[in-house]
Amino acid sequence: MTPPRLEIVIDELILTGFPRADRYRIAEAIQARLTEHFTANPPAAGALQSADHVDAGAFPARPGAKPAAIGAAAAQAIHRSVTR
Repeated sequence: MTPPRLEIVIDELILTGFPRADRYRIAEAIQARLTEHFTANPPAAGALQSADHVDAGAFPARPGAKPAAIGAAAAQAIHRSVTR
C-alpha cells in the first residue's frame, strides 16, 4: 500500500539570531530533515491538519552552529509542533 502523499508548504520561516548569509543552507537542511522525519515516521491518516500559522517555538542551537545543525534542530521543532 502506498502511503498518503504529504505536502508541507512553508511560505515564510522566521528565524532570529542567525547569520543572514546562512538562510538558504538552513532552509535546505530543514527541508531535508523534515523529509527524513516524515518518511521514517509518517503520520496517521487525518493526524495532520491544514494551518495558516504554526509556531514551532524555540529550539536549542549552540553559538556558531553550522547551518545543517540549525536546520536539523528547527526541523525537529517543526515536526514536533505539527504532529502533536
